[in-house]
Amino acid sequence: MTTSTQIEKLMEDIHTLKQTLKFLQLNPKYDDGSNARELARKEKELEKLLAGGTQND
Repeated sequence: MTTSTQIEKLMEDIHTLKQTLKFLQLNPKYDDGSNARELARKEKELEKLLAGGTQND
């Protein structure tokens, strides 16, 4: 998988997780915190890819 493909997929995942978190704000009984943790992990991963991508591209 190329770096640009990984970045694109991460951005899609982050968007989906943000939408999920908006839903969970309206329905907090379904929120176990895992989506927020996953969002933070994916944002960090995206940051690393973008930082590495600018050096290698």
